[in-house]
Amino acid sequence: MTFKLDQMTTGIEPIEAEAFKKFRDYWDSLVHPTGSLGELEEVGIKFCAILDQLPEKVDKKAVLVFCNDNGVYEEDISSSPRILTDLLAVQMGENKTGVVALAENAGADVVVVDLGIENFKGSPKVLNRRISNGTKNFMKEDAMTRDQALEAISIGYELASQYIEAGYKVLGTGELGMGNTTTSAAVIRALTGVSEEAVVGLGSGVTDAQLANKLRVVRDCVQVRGTDPADPLGVLAKVGGYDIGAMAGVYLACGQHKVAGVIDGLISSAGALLAYALNENVKYYLFGSHIAKESGAKVALDAMDLKGYFDLAMRLGEGSGCPLLFRLLDDSLYCMNNMVKFDQTDIINTLVNIRDQK
Repeated sequence: MTFKLDQMTTGIEPIEAEAFKKFRDYWDSLVHPTGSLGELEEVGIKFCAILDQLPEKVDKKAVLVFCNDNGVYEEDISSSPRILTDLLAVQMGENKTGVVALAENAGADVVVVDLGIENFKGSPKVLNRRISNGTKNFMKEDAMTRDQALEAISIGYELASQYIEAGYKVLGTGELGMGNTTTSAAVIRALTGVSEEAVVGLGSGVTDAQLANKLRVVRDCVQVRGTDPADPLGVLAKVGGYDIGAMAGVYLACGQHKVAGVIDGLISSAGALLAYALNENVKYYLFGSHIAKESGAKVALDAMDLKGYFDLAMRLGEGSGCPLLFRLLDDSLYCMNNMVKFDQTDIINTLVNIRDQK
């Protein structure tokens, strides 16, 4: 089902300061020096503010992984063979890749979705949401039509909404696809206006010549395709990928339904930035996870005033950073539910007596 854009972007409200204060006051009532657990406190405060409650734990969490190949691969910007998306999607569906191992350890599900893997014959473990057989080479023509761009966002939005209705309170996103570090860099550059050097990285590991091609493509695409940051759907259609659109749809659904959305690395950050360009209030519902090795991810997070929490030099993709944030949330909630309060101890009275004796 394809939704109208305003159906997916309206009703996303900012979280008021009072909601954050309520849960920060709760943290401050627990036995520890105020603020001494740093970001562990902050992620719990934000998560509880999103839900407007302190849950005992988060039972249902998932990483939605969107897969498609990109026509800009023709510009010699990748060192990996096209068939790799096909092979990895099947392996992921069979629970054999990095994000699955991390998700299993965090008690989370992984959902693999085919949006346009080139010449993919399908797999029973991969959801079929194909839009086309990959996108077009945006150095020659728009990557997709506006209708296809809207369909990509709608797929992510609808799938996330289904999981949220089933009780999931936190959703991360991941991806697989040839050329998607280039499309992501192009989208981030088109939406922010930064230089190509600020957003282009090595991706899965490229030669010097391929890196030069990536820089050229990301530099020239804004002029070649005539992207307009005031038209985010147009940016997606002209230089993006289906995965970026679907991720944006997931984050829009999180904002509408008031659940948490978690960002992985570069491609996921581009999807989040696209959602933010469509409705800035979505940032209240988003968390960064790791500090991605690809510099463009930080550009996108900075634009949304978000950040990652784990500096592990990761650049796997797949949504692999999301389970790390899930576990950080679990730890924060466990502390909030199990640490004793000051008023349940004699600490305050003892300190008062010591002060009075001076």
